[in-house]
Amino acid sequence: MARKKNIDVAAGIDFGSQEIEPIDEMPILAEEKIHSREQKNIPATGRSYSKYYTPKPKIGEKGGIIGRPPINEDDRKIQFSVTCTISEKERYHAAAKADGKKFPDFINAAIQEYIKNHNL
Repeated sequence: MARKKNIDVAAGIDFGSQEIEPIDEMPILAEEKIHSREQKNIPATGRSYSKYYTPKPKIGEKGGIIGRPPINEDDRKIQFSVTCTISEKERYHAAAKADGKKFPDFINAAIQEYIKNHNL
């Protein structure tokens, strides 16, 4: 069986002697891709779609839109994280349950109450 000869820097090949041709103009491929994917259709739902897709929501028997309705930007919900210990999280969950609220609603109410009580 023939053995392949390993060629590396120690084999006496000088990679520094090769000249590299300078590139005067860079191709504009990245810029062309950006323009080809522009988000042009922004319907009342606030969602953005590519120019190749036009949303066609289903209309119910009474004329309403089936599925998620459009949301005003003021009413749109976001998520964020809170860092706490496991025991603190358990205490917060217990307090939310005792108050009869879901955990996210309880945290939201607690933040609003804090802002109100501290005149922030």
